[in-house]
Amino acid sequence: MGKSENNDLHFLRVLFGDAEAETDARERLAGAFPGIIYIYDTAEKKLRYTNPGFTSILGFTQEEVQGWNDFGDLVYKEDLDLVQTEIERFLKEDGQHSFNCRLNKKEGDWTYFRTKGTVLRKDDAGKPLSLLFVAEDISKEMAREKELLETRSLLSDTEELLGYGQFSWNSATNEFVWSEGMYRIFGYAKEMVPEKLTYDWFLSQVNSEERTMVDSAMKNALLQGTPFEVECTVEPQGLLPRLIVIQGKPVPSGSNGALKLIGITRDITESRIREKERERMIRDLHRSNLELEEFAYVASHDLQEPLRKISTFSERLRTRAAEELSPESAIYLNRILASTANMRQLIDNLLEFSRVSRNQSDFQRISMNDILEEVRNEFELSIEEAGVTLQVDPLPELEMNPTHARRLFGNLVNNAIKFRRHDEPGFVKVAASKLSKAELEHFHLPPNKTYFSIQVEDNGIGFEEEYANRIFQIFQRLHGKAEYPGSGLGLAICKKIAENHGGFIYAESTPGRGSRFFIILPEQQ
Repeated sequence: MGKSENNDLHFLRVLFGDAEAETDARERLAGAFPGIIYIYDTAEKKLRYTNPGFTSILGFTQEEVQGWNDFGDLVYKEDLDLVQTEIERFLKEDGQHSFNCRLNKKEGDWTYFRTKGTVLRKDDAGKPLSLLFVAEDISKEMAREKELLETRSLLSDTEELLGYGQFSWNSATNEFVWSEGMYRIFGYAKEMVPEKLTYDWFLSQVNSEERTMVDSAMKNALLQGTPFEVECTVEPQGLLPRLIVIQGKPVPSGSNGALKLIGITRDITESRIREKERERMIRDLHRSNLELEEFAYVASHDLQEPLRKISTFSERLRTRAAEELSPESAIYLNRILASTANMRQLIDNLLEFSRVSRNQSDFQRISMNDILEEVRNEFELSIEEAGVTLQVDPLPELEMNPTHARRLFGNLVNNAIKFRRHDEPGFVKVAASKLSKAELEHFHLPPNKTYFSIQVEDNGIGFEEEYANRIFQIFQRLHGKAEYPGSGLGLAICKKIAENHGGFIYAESTPGRGSRFFIILPEQQ
């Protein structure tokens, strides 16, 4: 053991009050501090002494340490420059210094330490000869700090993604603490606000006409111990006003029973602008629809009178001058009468479509089986003449307008009769099923309501699948009037009725193999 090493150990014996033996000194050091202690020789740049904790924590023995040159084998490579800088400080400055660094372990890992160092001995000229280092394992503390930083980063990213900020207000100290999100919402950089925020400063950012309202809401929440929510306009200095919503609640602060407010603030400026624009568009659309419906009703109603005159005078002409008309003139007259009949049917359907659009109330809980029985009676003659079988399975009770319900299913049954095939007997089946949870999700319907699907299936001529949406448009026809008469409004009326009842209708079909209409309706309005 060299002279320098003996002097260091002697100093330690005196420092720890043990002059008996080197072994006792080391044992006392190991028992007094649950970390590592080592002495660094500044001249030879080697470790002169390591306590037993050095071996138990890092795994290196005193013999292994003797061969090390400087700190390269002890300090983790990324922290080596930091430690070298700290060593230079010890050589230039008196006093204790503290730093955090990672020290290598023998098995290849590393451990974080908080290291405190001081000059142990100096020469006659005051130059440091050896340095004493005492290091405490802070790996768990650093892990917690890292986790905390990651959590803060996650919260900051979440605030930015969702567009909100967090705050707390200590009413006792008037201190107001902001998160990163609050700066983004207000449009302030950190250097633009006071170093220590206060509630009064925050309140000064609120529009002067709304300031009292916000102040009352927040203070009442503290007094009553209840949550609060308030909307207001903030006017950051030199920036555009922002519409925000503040939500918060009181929580205990300290052991004296005092309360502080914590909460979040969201910028709803853009969403409120979009909401206003959407409301305006809905109002404009609603007004436009009403005007169109009013126009259709008035126009259809006003067309009835001239059409009635054309029909009446044409009939009189055919009756009184039948013998005087040439065969060609008689054909022309018959075509006029046929056209007026078609026009009358079209006007009647237009009026019905307009009435369906305008009348969206008078909902009653009615049996769909009773409605289908009324439809059967209404089309009894057509069903018999066409040789069509109408099968109705058990159907649910729904809240509907009875008149509209009869028209909805009457149009579908009438279509099935009209577009039947002539090479086999016609068949129409009406059945129903309750929508499952998966079906509600598929159709984007509210999961807390009960919906039924009523299917009207036939074995008629069918249609191409590409026309499944077109057939529900007004005046759309897939066949000529000569072959299949009608106005092209029947299915459009069905669609309007289903929508007025909070549902919808769609169809599936294969040419030559029939069609299947699905009416999705809620049990209750």
